[in-house]
Amino acid sequence: MAGRKRISPVLLVLLAQLLAAGPSRAAASPASPSPGSAPGWWVAAGAPEPPLPSVYNQDQYREVVFLTGEAVPLAGKRLLITGSSRGGVITSRLSYRLENPTLNVSLTRTLSLTTRLEKTAVKDQTSLVTTVDRFAETLTAGGVRYRLESYELSSASVEDHRPGVNYAPGNWSERRVYSINRSEGTVEVLGSGRTIGYRNQWGSTQTTVGDYTVQYQRTIPAATGATATGATAAGAAPQDVNWLATAHFDTSGSHLRRVEALRSDPVTSSLADGYLLRDWDERVLRLNWDLPAFDATGTLRSGARSPGSLEQQLSTNPALHRLPVPDLVDVNGHWAREEIEKLHGLGILLSPGETFGPTLPMTRGEFTAALARTLGLEPAPSSSGAGSQASTFQDVPVGDPRYRLITAATAEGIVQGVEQRVFFPEGPLTRAQAVTMIVRSLGLQYRSDLAYRTPYRDDAEIPGWARDPLYIATTLGLVRGDSDGAVLPGRVLTKGEATALLDRLIQVLGDRMRLEYRYGVINYR
Repeated sequence: MAGRKRISPVLLVLLAQLLAAGPSRAAASPASPSPGSAPGWWVAAGAPEPPLPSVYNQDQYREVVFLTGEAVPLAGKRLLITGSSRGGVITSRLSYRLENPTLNVSLTRTLSLTTRLEKTAVKDQTSLVTTVDRFAETLTAGGVRYRLESYELSSASVEDHRPGVNYAPGNWSERRVYSINRSEGTVEVLGSGRTIGYRNQWGSTQTTVGDYTVQYQRTIPAATGATATGATAAGAAPQDVNWLATAHFDTSGSHLRRVEALRSDPVTSSLADGYLLRDWDERVLRLNWDLPAFDATGTLRSGARSPGSLEQQLSTNPALHRLPVPDLVDVNGHWAREEIEKLHGLGILLSPGETFGPTLPMTRGEFTAALARTLGLEPAPSSSGAGSQASTFQDVPVGDPRYRLITAATAEGIVQGVEQRVFFPEGPLTRAQAVTMIVRSLGLQYRSDLAYRTPYRDDAEIPGWARDPLYIATTLGLVRGDSDGAVLPGRVLTKGEATALLDRLIQVLGDRMRLEYRYGVINYR
């Protein structure tokens, strides 16, 4: 590389758009489009990849490398040559062609990875182990050639499949050794870190946190006359160059779905209000490094350091879905009107006529069906036809529009019948029962503190089976007390209250989880 220069800010801009991760279950309804499938950044969603400080989409790839002692941003193409998933084995072969013309740096890389998925002794958990089958890489910087001689990767994670959310924590470590101009020296890169992610019907996030140590050892021959960074210096004596660098990176990608309320400008419009579903991806990359310092000629300055940092956050252009607005004559003026219209537009709530009855009780069957739609639990109709099926419950026939939803929710352990083969779909549902169903769907019913009291004045009235769920739901912001500070666990849930509860669940599955899995992990490490 020619003499040491300050990197232009333009070169440090890492443009990126995250590939969308698929939902944990099938889409709720045509009116509720689900995120598209996008293999690449989460091994459970598709092709495995090594942990790298990078951002990318289908068209662009950006990465930062530290082999030369500088933070060098590269841009180019990342191609998934082959990718398959069969019999619990995910394989991928990828190719990278990257360059930085200003700094005269180029990189080529091909790799093949295999991830094996195995059921564990714990129900609903899958173990994922990724291994490297082939990894070839060459980086050329100002005439100096760095060739990857060996690569080791150990990556293991576990995916916990819950009715409403799939959770996936993991850990990784790697070792890379590069030769410098074949025999002039080596660069050893040691990396380790962790990943944490989730997928659900309303979004997904994968955050990778990693630390690198880079050890550079090189003897520059006298005849070469090159400096540590590659610049030529005629007549220079043989030179031993040794330095140590460290770098930390955080990269987090999310797929987001958000419903926004719109207001109609014309007074004469039949649609006074409307709702817009935005579907988009975003990715952040944070880098911090402590590198050796070089003078203007590219010569290493003994004892001097060159720290730096980089942070970028970019999004894709959102896909827009305008939701239909229901004609409901009895919701105007109701405190939950916006939530009611929103969930009708999403296909989560269904009202056959012009009334919804927001103050009427929400039945067990109605709430179970609405919760299943919110979570994307509705299975596809059986190809053998409804007539060949036997219903789990005597009072929920196969022909009932809620049959598949109730069956799916009970199979997932979200709700149970009131007795053997009796679901009681038209029966009332209490506030405590509804909250318990939601917390079970998130798989968080066992995550409360061992000793606690809820903040409600009627804490003593909370049934024992509902104490943990109500505590957790309060922590998540799903439940709040009334004006007197009571949670009223035994009161029958109204349709308006049920709608507001499901809308808050959507907020938790969307924005709240993204913020916790991104900035909660990145800022607390």
